[in-house]
Amino acid sequence: LQPVPKIPTGKMSEGKKRNFPPFVSLGAGLTSGLVSCVALQPLDLIKTRLQVNGGAGQETNYLSELRATLKSGGTRALWTGLTPSLYRTVPGMGLYFVTLNGLQTWITPQGSKGLHSATQSAVMGGGARIFAAGVMLPLTVVKTRYESGRFQYSSVGGALVAIARTEGLRGLFSGAVATGLRDAPYSSLYLALYNTFKGLLNDTAGQPSVYISMTAGLMAGSLASLITHPQDVIKTWMQLDNTVHSSILGTLRTIFKTAGIRGLLLGAGPRIVRRTLSSAIAWTVYEQVTPVLMRAYPVAAKSTSS
Repeated sequence: LQPVPKIPTGKMSEGKKRNFPPFVSLGAGLTSGLVSCVALQPLDLIKTRLQVNGGAGQETNYLSELRATLKSGGTRALWTGLTPSLYRTVPGMGLYFVTLNGLQTWITPQGSKGLHSATQSAVMGGGARIFAAGVMLPLTVVKTRYESGRFQYSSVGGALVAIARTEGLRGLFSGAVATGLRDAPYSSLYLALYNTFKGLLNDTAGQPSVYISMTAGLMAGSLASLITHPQDVIKTWMQLDNTVHSSILGTLRTIFKTAGIRGLLLGAGPRIVRRTLSSAIAWTVYEQVTPVLMRAYPVAAKSTSS
């Protein structure tokens, strides 16, 4: 299976196609998901609080939400929602990379010397993200409710059971369409931009590959996050109360009525920083862990990819 090309450009890149077995992609994806999730959970928490409280008409900003969170529960409170976030992000990241690599192998003909164009990367990234996000959506709903501070669930399992009993499948998969409209464009844009930026940076001689991966990830993540942020606000509102906010258009009208056009940008700052760093960390860790796993299990890798 083939992860993101090492030397991509906006056009077709030249180089050898690399076949990575599923267990390598899964292991690298799980590791990258774990690192980024734990490190960046406070930003996700503040983003959700800004979207919830700002949408309720309260005057709020990043610093006021940070102070309120620290005052209510200390430093530990910044990691509220980490457990459902880990349940969602870590296996979700692994699933995303495995699906992405499967799509890359399917799209790229065997023996082809070309890698992937920006368009192909966009299609593969969007498809992989939709699949992974759909499978993990119930945990996303629980994570959003944990972070909002409006729900008092005793555990992740208890939350899933409570939502299923009181709201059914509609509650567990609330905001599904909004999530798809956010994640598919984000991943498509991110992967296409990442490949393009990384190809350009690779032309600069003497830079270690880890810095190239990180810089390309930061640049791509910033642009993709900004473009897809309004969908994230809509998704959050729908997942907190899917009876009041039952449709995308209805939720959009409510946001405009309550907070105006600025409502679509609630929490944009911490989300852009979080998603940018998350994507950069994830891809950097992924590309550093993959060769380690390939060296650690050369026989299994060879037999799986043959």
